[in-house]
Amino acid sequence: MIDENISKTMDMASYAGKILLQSGADIVRVEDTISHIMTSYGIHDFEVFTVANGIFLTTGVTERTIDAPKRRDFLRIRSIPLASTNLGKVDAVNSLSRAIARGEYQNVDDAFSRLCEIDAMKPPKPYMLMLGSALASMGLAYMFGGSFLDSVVAFIVGFLFYASVVFLDEKKLSRLLTNIICSSVMTVIAGVFTGVIGIGVLDRVLIGCLMPLVPGVSFTNAIRDIAAGNYISGLVRLVDAIVVALGIAIGVGVTILALKFFGMA
Repeated sequence: MIDENISKTMDMASYAGKILLQSGADIVRVEDTISHIMTSYGIHDFEVFTVANGIFLTTGVTERTIDAPKRRDFLRIRSIPLASTNLGKVDAVNSLSRAIARGEYQNVDDAFSRLCEIDAMKPPKPYMLMLGSALASMGLAYMFGGSFLDSVVAFIVGFLFYASVVFLDEKKLSRLLTNIICSSVMTVIAGVFTGVIGIGVLDRVLIGCLMPLVPGVSFTNAIRDIAAGNYISGLVRLVDAIVVALGIAIGVGVTILALKFFGMA
């Protein structure tokens, strides 16, 4: 029975860490959440080690026998690929861990069921993401000095841009290739409006549409991890943020050169 309770608690704690890490939480938050869950269920002798794409959790029980004490070790390893940020899941797991610490989930199975519900949370509808991208692009274009027409063009470009993101996400391409293609599509659409139709200024439209693409959360978490001494995880996330930015720069830069060559910019 003790072995079964330990196994269930480790499964649940590592699962919570996986959801957090996969949703963009920093390393300190992941390890703190796992620690709170383990201690809340009476397991104090454990070690947890987290990197950007993996969790290692171990504990043990010493059994008293006639001959000599015998220790039984338990280990959980979870491999987590880098994924997009989902702050809704991070908040839900944090709320669950606080509820566990308050004693609201005495049964591990109930807490595990709640974790499964959190992991199954559906992302916003694609059209909502497109609308959010459009509104953000419009507002940022205006904030960076664009006119009303620039903001309107940025709204349309931002909407169509995220439609390409949704389409390419289904193709399961690499992040670098996806960013290059999507930023190129965005620049071409902006070039058609500003260079062919003659509505708006290309630079102001692009800066509004580019800002939502900047990997701010990944870069911030990378700096937080490095500042906390988690150098491996921090460098992995920093490289991931740089790859995203590099893809955007390549897509926009090459496409602008092509637009200038054809007299559209």
